[in-house]
Amino acid sequence: KNKANYYSINNFVKRNNLGGTHITWINKKKNLSKEVKALLIIYHIHDQGDAIIQAKFKTEFSDFFSERAHLPRLNGLKRWTRILLSSQSIEDVNRAMTLVPPAIPPLVIAEIWQNLAIDELVKRIPMRAGALIKLKQDLEVLKAVATTKQHQEGWNKAFAKLFQQKLAGVIPDYKKNCERSNKGLFNLLLKNTL
Repeated sequence: KNKANYYSINNFVKRNNLGGTHITWINKKKNLSKEVKALLIIYHIHDQGDAIIQAKFKTEFSDFFSERAHLPRLNGLKRWTRILLSSQSIEDVNRAMTLVPPAIPPLVIAEIWQNLAIDELVKRIPMRAGALIKLKQDLEVLKAVATTKQHQEGWNKAFAKLFQQKLAGVIPDYKKNCERSNKGLFNLLLKNTL
């Protein structure tokens, strides 16, 4: 039995020849924390559907599964990340934020925004340079808030509202778009989240 962490999971990947472009890409992302990298690699192993590899992984890291049962929490993370990164408009961003898997810790969502989403979204959604700097600073604040006890378990109403406020402060027309109707997509998220 091994303790599941970034290094032991990467050793498992190497010993079982599971490398590939996806895992290489994860490992090369310097801005992702080791915890997020480990979760993304675990999800990738789970997503591949190889029963033998999954059984070996569960055997080697049995403490990880008995104590935390992370794989169910990861359901939908890859799909949600793709939806967010493919957003072409503010409406698409709103829609993506309503689809955040509820069991994913806010820290993971904040890191995905900080290290992946910003670079992709600024190509398609107009944002002033000052606003971009402020969003990056706000994401650091959100990451700190995400480490508090009340936000460690999963995406929740309080964190979703705080995240919405930060986005509304920097993305032109984000707030107006969210408030377009009483049944706006982001408001639905707030009502339907834990």
